[in-house]
Amino acid sequence: MSIEDKPTTAAILSLIGGILIIIGGISITTLLSIGSMGMMGGMMGGMMGGMMGGMMGGMMGGMMGSGMMCSMMGNGTMGKGMMDNGMMGAGMAGQTSFYYLLQGLGIFVIVAGIIVIIGAMMLHSRPQQNTLWGMLILIFSVLSVVGGSGILLSGLLLGAIGGALAITWKPK
Repeated sequence: MSIEDKPTTAAILSLIGGILIIIGGISITTLLSIGSMGMMGGMMGGMMGGMMGGMMGGMMGGMMGSGMMCSMMGNGTMGKGMMDNGMMGAGMAGQTSFYYLLQGLGIFVIVAGIIVIIGAMMLHSRPQQNTLWGMLILIFSVLSVVGGSGILLSGLLLGAIGGALAITWKPK
């Protein structure tokens, strides 16, 4: 089979789209990993601030009597942290499950990009099955948007155009 008898344009567009989808998925998971480190640092700082504020309020209250510093620290303005009022249990569990959901979506976007690339390579090597590979490319290109890959919507567009071209391609 010569190069004219292959859906080369569809395969190239789908290949580039799959690469961009993978880059979007990697950026999602990387940004979440970096953001989670900041989130954990903020939560630890909040817990430590709450514990230290409570200790300092009690200590200062014992030493100074009923001064302004004691009422401010011992009253809970500075002494309340994430441990108080049950925020530690509910807040961390909600944030952690949301983090894992987003992380899973990022991984799904990477897998969708890999499937688009495999579909593009199979489209080029087996053009007689153009409808099958075109549908696979089109479906997983569209599904990649589920993961919030708004960073690189060009991957979705190129993959969808490549998949549509593959479905409609006819050998000469």
